[in-house]
Amino acid sequence: MEQGQDYSGNYSALREAVMAETGGAYRDFLQGLKPDYRKIRQDLALGYAMLLAALALVNLSHNLLWLAFTVPVGAILIGYWIAYLQLFIHEGAHYNLAADRKMNDRLCNALICWMVGTTIKDYRVIHFQHHRNLGHTDDSERSYFNALNNEFIIGMLLGVHPIRVFLLRRKLRQKQESGIGTNKEMRPLVTGILAHLALIAALTIAGAWPSALAWIGGMGVLFPFFGTMRQLLEHRSAIADPAADYATTDHGALTRIFGNDAFSRTFGGAGFNRHLLHHWEPLVSYTRLGDMEAYLMNTKIAPVIESRRTTYFKTFMELYKNDNHP
Repeated sequence: MEQGQDYSGNYSALREAVMAETGGAYRDFLQGLKPDYRKIRQDLALGYAMLLAALALVNLSHNLLWLAFTVPVGAILIGYWIAYLQLFIHEGAHYNLAADRKMNDRLCNALICWMVGTTIKDYRVIHFQHHRNLGHTDDSERSYFNALNNEFIIGMLLGVHPIRVFLLRRKLRQKQESGIGTNKEMRPLVTGILAHLALIAALTIAGAWPSALAWIGGMGVLFPFFGTMRQLLEHRSAIADPAADYATTDHGALTRIFGNDAFSRTFGGAGFNRHLLHHWEPLVSYTRLGDMEAYLMNTKIAPVIESRRTTYFKTFMELYKNDNHP
């Protein structure tokens, strides 16, 4: 699509070039990149702390003028930090939350998956297909197929796109495994819904009904909005045809690297701000992507990295301008 090739859909040739250049040392380097579990715990704690702070902010006063401001702001903050926490499901899918794989899955289900009514086992099926089919019509994570125009933005805010994503993922799961639609398969979704209802009820009974309203808006509207926008900014080409149906025509593999400022590290949490590097080496923990980037910047493929380095704001403006032209 865009000029240049970042190999996010097929890194094998680029990896071989690095291996040849380093005399095989790159392989040893990768094997030494063990996850920093302490940092992972700290980053998860940050997300939950910010969620609690947002709930408390909304409920500091029941003055109507205060609430007219804090409930919408609280919903934005709640949606933002839920989106941040949900990015760690990605680390769980690649077994990077704990050294033991069974513990990895238990932690991911308990701390992350419950919010979206799924399990790490189910998500893993969908996500691995994304790695295999990035840029192709059968990509399982395809929000970037959509043009970033006013109609799509309104659809995201009205909840239309999240429903489409849910139905698509359910369909993909049906193709891959039997038993979809049984009571057992629906249990995580039902459990997640009940958990949110219980939280909303508890907040309301405790007199924190403004926080309950903000949670509904944050979880139901802003979280899907932030998640969709992030993925679209990661993979959509700035010269994509806004009228094309990329479910029938390949979009092409494209992935970006964003900044390392506070916003980029949270909007693109769990290493998503270095998303290109993840598509190159999916098994490397996000806690070590900085080390990987520093290593590769001293090789001949440094220009490939630089060609995809940008910011979220710049990418948004480029895509919005391209996708809204007559």
